[in-house]
Amino acid sequence: MESRPISELSDSQIADLFNKSFEDYIGTLVNFTAESMSNYITLNYLSKAHSHAFYSSDNPDEPIGFALIAIRPDKPTETRLCAMGIVKASRGKGVGPKALKMVFDAEKARGMSTIGFECIQQNTPAVKMYTNAGCVITRELLGWQYTPRQGEFPADLEPKPCSFEEVDALVKTYAAGDLPWQAWGFDKTPETNRAFRLGDAYCVVTDPEDKEKDTVKLACLIVTPQSRGKGEATRLAKAMMGRFPGKKWMAPPIFPKEYGQGLAKKLGFQKTELTQYQLEMNRGLSSSNVTGIILFGGIEKYTGNLTTLHWSCASSLVLEWWDINVTTVLDSGTDLTFLLDEYVKPVWDSLGVEIAQKRAFIDCKYAEDEGRDIAVDVALPNKMNNVLLRKLVVDTGNPGLLKLLGLKLESPCIFGLQGTSANNSTGNRFGIVVSNVLRSAFVVYNATNKQVGIIQANVGSTSCNIVDLKAGTDSPAVTGVNANQTNNQLRSEGNSAGDMITPRCVWTVAIILSIIVFPDI
Repeated sequence: MESRPISELSDSQIADLFNKSFEDYIGTLVNFTAESMSNYITLNYLSKAHSHAFYSSDNPDEPIGFALIAIRPDKPTETRLCAMGIVKASRGKGVGPKALKMVFDAEKARGMSTIGFECIQQNTPAVKMYTNAGCVITRELLGWQYTPRQGEFPADLEPKPCSFEEVDALVKTYAAGDLPWQAWGFDKTPETNRAFRLGDAYCVVTDPEDKEKDTVKLACLIVTPQSRGKGEATRLAKAMMGRFPGKKWMAPPIFPKEYGQGLAKKLGFQKTELTQYQLEMNRGLSSSNVTGIILFGGIEKYTGNLTTLHWSCASSLVLEWWDINVTTVLDSGTDLTFLLDEYVKPVWDSLGVEIAQKRAFIDCKYAEDEGRDIAVDVALPNKMNNVLLRKLVVDTGNPGLLKLLGLKLESPCIFGLQGTSANNSTGNRFGIVVSNVLRSAFVVYNATNKQVGIIQANVGSTSCNIVDLKAGTDSPAVTGVNANQTNNQLRSEGNSAGDMITPRCVWTVAIILSIIVFPDI
């Protein structure tokens, strides 16, 4: 079986392939046209270049399936498997798992840390295929529905029409960071959807005045932050049902239980029969998916005295920032380091970093010659310095998408040093130090004795003087080469572990990481 970019197909051909693959779908009827497929591609941030059309060796000219890949500007290291389907004649032959592996392998090769997607819970064969492939169900997405009784809701409150752009801007700015991708956007076609507001609550629904349809679907409901917890959403929902009576109202199963259940209960809505799972494949979930880098080697591979740290079995990875204890994870398999905002903010200020949706963005010029002579000093117990700024610039390849976030940068890129407030997993509870910092270090990992050694790498070394790590004893106290013996030179390219760079003319912004204690994990 072969995968080719779906960009080789026209929108009409993609629509036809989609329809054939979903002709007996458990969910709603799928009937794309070339025009509606074009809108679907735009709405869901689909990348044709990274999406797949699958072909069998028996008939290499006729696609037998597809996988659509979505890339969002605010999540540069994550992708969404927006849709995947296999034509009916090719099912039951192992095509699905093979296609899924091709998708995951391609995304991991691009450096994506997480591949997320949704699957209808009642689609048992698909759920089984995904979980067998190592995907993890992260939460349940629910839908709710209700048919109001005649006169149940008064019509004295009149929601005002508003623009899609107004609602979309609120979603992009104030929606929860972990909102499912399907709930992050909505169809902006005025022939099918309409937007309303009442006070500080906003919604997008299918046209409630469409006489040919008896159901109004809620695509979006959001309240501005200053008015949350005051019943604004309930008020708007009741006003909509009172203003447009005689309709069944439904929220599709794209919303997390924790976000919609309270409002549904207040309004008397019942859960829909159709529900979804939200799943993800994380590149570090299993040993077969690990792509991080662990260095083992001799004492010529680093400079100075190797600092050995003991794991603490009773705690998490604890990093002491001066007098503040912060749990920290060292992960060489991802590309964005997350540190406490108060410590990275001086770095942001010095480099003209802009913040949008709590995420840090830097001018892409620093990925080129502009950033060649700028470094960030990062110290562990011993100094691991001169992480070249160019290595901390993540280019998504599409700065135009990032500018949709309201950034003033001429050519925005993701900054590799993010604040923990932007990470819903970490919050202010722990930080993550990843490959963009760790690749400048030499790491000795002594699992038997629960110790780890970290020090500045000497990447130019070609010799290797091995020192044994013996069970039951501490890691040996050994000294590498001194600084004037290193082979480190200014490097403009390369992505190998231990990529240590010494700039010619450097001004640095220091981040000091003092004592690290590692647990038994």
